[in-house]
Amino acid sequence: MIGSLSRDGIHIMIYGQSLVNASPVEIMKAHRFVRQIEGNELSELETFPLLERLSNLALSDCEIDLGELTVRCPFFKNYL
Repeated sequence: MIGSLSRDGIHIMIYGQSLVNASPVEIMKAHRFVRQIEGNELSELETFPLLERLSNLALSDCEIDLGELTVRCPFFKNYL
């Protein structure tokens, strides 16, 4: 899904760490990196629904920080 978004010009990150071309282990490490900043580990179960929703939108070239959206805007869960 991240690769598909990337091919459409949408760059997905978690707290500045790119997820484009990242292995599953690197994606998990990026989620754990949030603990150093926020004091709470970000779960893939929290970010995946938002990523799915973003992949269904008609977006053009942009950078989206999935970690920031998930942590700072918890109200998105109500719309998924």
